[in-house]
Amino acid sequence: MDTRIIKGIIVAAILAWSIYSFTQVNIGFGIMLLLLAGLAGFLVTRSIRLIIAFISLRRGKMESCLTWINRVNPDKLFPKSRGYFYYLQGLTSVQGGGQGSLTKAEVMFKKSLSNGLRLDLDKATAKLQLAVIAISKRKKREATNLLSEVKKLDKRGMMTAQIKQVKEGLRRI
Repeated sequence: MDTRIIKGIIVAAILAWSIYSFTQVNIGFGIMLLLLAGLAGFLVTRSIRLIIAFISLRRGKMESCLTWINRVNPDKLFPKSRGYFYYLQGLTSVQGGGQGSLTKAEVMFKKSLSNGLRLDLDKATAKLQLAVIAISKRKKREATNLLSEVKKLDKRGMMTAQIKQVKEGLRRI
């Protein structure tokens, strides 16, 4: 049986117990169970391994991130989480270097964009990485199209320095 179903049953049971506690005038215990049900519900929709991989990537521990990503089965993820799985795969492939890694990273970033990333910054990062890969493959038109999409997605201006660097790389082609 799928673990998501088991976790969902556990969340429903905790929620029912919380409602029962409220009816028995155990308000404090009911609130605690309600918070526990919320936490368990969050863990049903998110993969704990992906969360740990994101944390280790943020800390700069690429080896740890790779080991946690390799433990994830993408078929058992929800579609949005599957997008972030491929996003992490692409980021770790880019860090690996080499032409084979860039090809793998390009495939992973395209899969992540097709499966859906929630945040515009993540979409912009994926498209920026695809633009860099296109530049390395001497595809100037594709890179300029991706850069224009990155500019549209970067509403806060957080990626202006990276966009300038990629434009410098475009001029060299």
